[in-house]
Amino acid sequence: MRIVCVSDDWSRKYLKLCKAREMTYTPWLSRLAVYVVEGDVMLCGVQVYDTTGPFLFFEHLVTNPAVSPRLRYAASDLLIEEGMNMCRMFGKYPQVVVRHGGIKNLLKKHGFFHPGTILMTCDLSNLEKHDYEKPIYATSASRRLSRSAPTEPSPPGDPEEHLGVYASVLGGGERVEA
Repeated sequence: MRIVCVSDDWSRKYLKLCKAREMTYTPWLSRLAVYVVEGDVMLCGVQVYDTTGPFLFFEHLVTNPAVSPRLRYAASDLLIEEGMNMCRMFGKYPQVVVRHGGIKNLLKKHGFFHPGTILMTCDLSNLEKHDYEKPIYATSASRRLSRSAPTEPSPPGDPEEHLGVYASVLGGGERVEA
């Protein structure tokens, strides 16, 4: 049993495991994924997402249903150890998204705990913007925009001094020359 580097071949095998486990979505593949294999057979894998903050997120852990439960347990244990090593190396805290009770117990064995927070998410379809639809406040906002004064560009001169800044607002006060 060994951990392998991320490659197209291993990523394809990981996605096949996800399909075999009948996941309702396709995980977003990460360059930091961890895959545990035995020969040419993938035993388990997880996607690791780095943040700009102090966390590494471990998500979409899948195990191979075709191998024995004992082998899946040993592979998951090795995978968690490698995740801990990654966190030590990056100096980041692990954040693990888990639903399976067996994996949760295995994580507890390694010192993980439930901090009492709730993880929430939404479908990508909920993130779509419908810019073509008129927002509720559009009528009230459009009345205010008609009163705004247009601007005029600053007079030509040294192009390095003209940085797209407008010299005056039409209808505004007089410009004082220095």
